[in-house]
Amino acid sequence: MLTVVVIAKNEASKISKCFDALTFADEILLVNNESTDKTTKIALEFNANIIDIHSETNFSKMREVGLKNSKNEWVLFIDADEIVSTDLSKEITDIISSSNFNSYRICRQDHFMGKVLKFGEVSDIFNNGAVRLVKKGSGEWNGVIHEVFIPYEKPGKIKAALDHYPHQTLKEFVKEINLYSNYRAKELHDKGKRTNWLQIIFIPIFKFFYTYFYKQGFRDGAQGFIYSFIMSFHSFLVRSKLYNMSV
Repeated sequence: MLTVVVIAKNEASKISKCFDALTFADEILLVNNESTDKTTKIALEFNANIIDIHSETNFSKMREVGLKNSKNEWVLFIDADEIVSTDLSKEITDIISSSNFNSYRICRQDHFMGKVLKFGEVSDIFNNGAVRLVKKGSGEWNGVIHEVFIPYEKPGKIKAALDHYPHQTLKEFVKEINLYSNYRAKELHDKGKRTNWLQIIFIPIFKFFYTYFYKQGFRDGAQGFIYSFIMSFHSFLVRSKLYNMSV
């Protein structure tokens, strides 16, 4: 009745914990984006089905591949660094057996440097969640990098939260924002967007003040400051790389 779709590239260090929590699923489907580590080997140990794709940077396309190839009517989308809690798995199972909606939002708890972040950059997904549990034909994925599922009808909302364990070290955090800033800059460039030195300087500053003060990232303590600062640096990298593509 339920397929869990996980998209991954070189996630061998995380994916075992992710798969360990998916025993309630009828199928685990790994959309593998050219992993060169043991990601696929670990997936096979959990009897996951694997679809290989090549050099894809459009995350909506990857999720649509998973949706199209799922064997079951209901599909749950999670990432390799996310873990489904017992409460969440039970609620999902109950929903599938007697559903009132064709898609559901799930809130997410971001665990960063030993703390669950509730404010700043992650406040929206902490409070409002994102559509992650869907019935086939209920909507479609949209967006190249910051992809979202657009349902055709109003979604329901699940009470239990999804646990997210990103950026477990600062080195890993900086490495990831460097990679994703490449994707984002290319996405903007392909859309014909351009930037200038004023945006390169002031948009990252605005981003920090917006997430740290307006979105109250300061309420998450030192972790909130670090998160807001590094995400503003991400904005700097995106616009710097976009400028470099345009000259």
